[in-house]
Amino acid sequence: MKKVLITGVAGEVGFPLCENLLDLGVDVFGIDIPQERTSERIDMIGRNALFHFTPNKIEEVDWNTMEQTDVIYHFAQTYPASNRFSELKELIASHQRNIKNIVSFAEVNHTKVILLSTIEVYGNTYQQITDDTKPSPTSLYGTIMLAEENFLSEYSRVGDLDYVILRVPFVKKIAHPIEEHCRNIDRTEQEKVSNQNMEFINGHTIEVQDLLHVLIAAGTTNNVKGIVPVPGQTTDNPSYSIKSTKFAELSVHL
Repeated sequence: MKKVLITGVAGEVGFPLCENLLDLGVDVFGIDIPQERTSERIDMIGRNALFHFTPNKIEEVDWNTMEQTDVIYHFAQTYPASNRFSELKELIASHQRNIKNIVSFAEVNHTKVILLSTIEVYGNTYQQITDDTKPSPTSLYGTIMLAEENFLSEYSRVGDLDYVILRVPFVKKIAHPIEEHCRNIDRTEQEKVSNQNMEFINGHTIEVQDLLHVLIAAGTTNNVKGIVPVPGQTTDNPSYSIKSTKFAELSVHL
């Protein structure tokens, strides 16, 4: 990888990934909304000549002006204020438009797309998760991310695009805004299911640095494509296990 694009570059995962890639000498093009809570991060990475910042909502990006890159890491997400159908419908439609624009750009430039998703797309009943396990989300966050995955898969099939979807467990010491917001809604509107979901996902966690290694490996190797369930560190009594051939192939490059 010589050039990458990160949507949500000032976020909880986008920022440390950007720092790591810049340290490796990679040109990073970042998209994010300037906010008070992330301005210090943008200022910090903005001092590096290899960093190029587009201060826009992803919905407002003019993709015709974006630089060609080898990989796009897609982290930028918006989240609903409630579980109302009309609000979720608009949010998912917005995500669909964003994915369509990203895929269109990637196809023209022969760029790989990497989407960071969640283990929550599987729901909370599976004891073992493999490459072939079917998703069945019971949480709001899992449902939203599965829709995002489906849009990427659908648009990518049309143009035979190279993409990787990483379904990762709970990331330790990170307050991911969309994840936290969706969980708060679940706690309010479906407390019992929410508790079951939390018990399930707490069986595996992943450190930020380990996640960054996975993301970089996914960007550098051409051998792993499609959906990859990512295992993490397990508790004494994990609620599920992961057996993924694709992750085993990816881990060779970690």
